[in-house]
Amino acid sequence: MSQKTEKLNVNKWKKIPCECGGFAEKGETKFNGYDVRGWACRKCKKEYIHPEDSARISALERLKKGLPVKVGLLGQS
Repeated sequence: MSQKTEKLNVNKWKKIPCECGGFAEKGETKFNGYDVRGWACRKCKKEYIHPEDSARISALERLKKGLPVKVGLLGQS
């Protein structure tokens, strides 16, 4: 038995259920100084970040920290 999995298209979601029992509506918000897509609940003011934007910010933050390198001398030069 194989289960067919569908990729969720979160771009279509206008509202999502919130932890408080209300609904968070689609909009833009700020996260770590970046403007990102997401949802915000009017009732409790909780904000949810779009998963694609969250992944991009995580990658950018890792790149900002730099890449580990080793420097050494080879030969007599």
